[in-house]
Amino acid sequence: MKLFEKHIGDVKSFAVMKKHFKAYIHGWDGAKELRVRLMEVPDARSVIKILKQEAKSMRD
Repeated sequence: MKLFEKHIGDVKSFAVMKKHFKAYIHGWDGAKELRVRLMEVPDARSVIKILKQEAKSMRD
């Protein structure tokens, strides 16, 4: 996500990244629900925030 923002975030719409979410989280517990949440976000920063929350809940 950070690389997207850094290199092409000002050129490409964030929507092009959304098609990759399924592949990124395939096999995770709760992947379907997480993918639904990620598809609703407007930008990469929101994705990072959700993924950090998810990682924290996995550790707990």
